Amino acid sequence: MSSEAPFTLQGVPTPTELPEELSGTIDGQKVRRDSITFSHFEPLIGGTIIVVGTNASTSFEVVEGLEKPKSQYPGQKRMPFNVLLRGPLSTSLQGHHFDLKHPDLGIIPYVALTRTMAYPDQPPGAYYELVFN
Repeated sequence: MSSEAPFTLQGVPTPTELPEELSGTIDGQKVRRDSITFSHFEPLIGGTIIVVGTNASTSFEVVEGLEKPKSQYPGQKRMPFNVLLRGPLSTSLQGHHFDLKHPDLGIIPYVALTRTMAYPDQPPGAYYELVFN
């Protein structure tokens, strides 16, 4: 990540209604918000995704992801999973909810990003976690 001037990305406001389907398609099929799975993010690992705020957008690297079978409750359709993103150290996030944008997925609206720690063996950057339950 390059050294740039400090920048704050503002979170998005709470929508009055979340769309059921994402604006993009996967294999020509619309994807419902509640059916997003780790398999949608797995091919993105090592690539980038755009984090969109109210004042700007910036690229984040998709570092890793993991399904969380121990977090699944009985009858839950989707396997819970998390995704780790790395952004520039110069960018800070104000607020917790942002939209994600990717050419294949379209826009995933109102996703919570939580700052997490970087381990010593990871490249420098600001690390954020997405959790899909």
